[in-house]
Amino acid sequence: MKINYRIKRYLVRKDFFRRVDFLKKEKKLFLYKIIYKYNICKKINYKFKKNVYFTRIKNRCMYTGKTGFPLRTFRLSRICFREIASFGTITSVKKSSW
Repeated sequence: MKINYRIKRYLVRKDFFRRVDFLKKEKKLFLYKIIYKYNICKKINYKFKKNVYFTRIKNRCMYTGKTGFPLRTFRLSRICFREIASFGTITSVKKSSW
């Protein structure tokens, strides 16, 4: 089953906004967890959107939207990384030969 190009772009954008939401609320979420864990204030009630939690973030290739095995430093799938690196557009990457 092939995924439509628009759907892939949508998934990449959705992942991007999840990352932005997580970075905005990360400190606040951490403080609320500490307060709740050590029973500093028993009446605290914190609820965030689902996108705030780190487990909701998925690593995706920025070009193809694949989730299989993107390289974290470049956020590209191995296939896209190979194609782009072969053209020499990524600095400090060379084809190894031994």
